[in-house]
Amino acid sequence: VHHTQSLALSLEPLLDGYETGMMVGDVGHAFWNAYVYLDFSYYHGRNLGVLEDEYERYMNQIKAYKHRRQYSLMSFQRQAVQCLAGRAKNPHVLQGESFNMESSQTMIESNHEMGVICFRQHDLAVIMGDDVSCAELSFKVRNDFDAAELSPGTNPRNYFELHTAIVCYSAARQTGKTKYMATAKVAHKYVKEKPKKTN
Repeated sequence: VHHTQSLALSLEPLLDGYETGMMVGDVGHAFWNAYVYLDFSYYHGRNLGVLEDEYERYMNQIKAYKHRRQYSLMSFQRQAVQCLAGRAKNPHVLQGESFNMESSQTMIESNHEMGVICFRQHDLAVIMGDDVSCAELSFKVRNDFDAAELSPGTNPRNYFELHTAIVCYSAARQTGKTKYMATAKVAHKYVKEKPKKTN
């Protein structure tokens, strides 16, 4: 649904997918639905306190069933929520109670996970208004996305390109560096063409 319509319209079907998966014993499917539901809820503007409570509930279940990949990916996003809620020493960095970027590098098992971590870090920099740092991250995230083997319909790429266009135009104005303008134009082209194909 999210490929052509608002994220909000995907929330109820994702919860239904979670509940169905739990009922029939396909917990892996259930937990992927929970992961995407929480991710979409975040971008839809859900209250951070409510979202944090939901992360705790779903992650406790996932931990009990020992589904490492879903648990790991949820921990990155949960840490972003905690940073935005003021529950981290440095709100610009994925480092805190749920996930510590510095001490957890050896636990990252895939290009997919590394790509998602860098995207979440980029996301925080956008929200905190640190345009030049975010523009620098844009180069790394683009490389990580290419290596991450994310599905073609994954939403983070859409958010990333929109945010990259904005911050790189801003960084180009602030610094005068042409590398930012070149990246801004690539991202801007992606953003202009995307609505012709999808949401």
